[in-house]
Amino acid sequence: MIIGEVAKGNNQKIIVATNEYKGKEYVDVRLHYLYKDGEFYPTKKGITLTSEVIPEIIKMINKGAKELK
Repeated sequence: MIIGEVAKGNNQKIIVATNEYKGKEYVDVRLHYLYKDGEFYPTKKGITLTSEVIPEIIKMINKGAKELK
């Protein structure tokens, strides 16, 4: 299920979605590209996260965002 998406230029976007694989749920953050048929397709560029690591990843992203200000 798609949680959200962020445009990255005219023909790419980052999509955050939940997925299930072998009975385990994941959050997938992946770059998608616009194909000539008008549909977006996933690339290999991305990361799949388990619920165990998400809180620590969020802390690091927030820390990085504060350092950019």
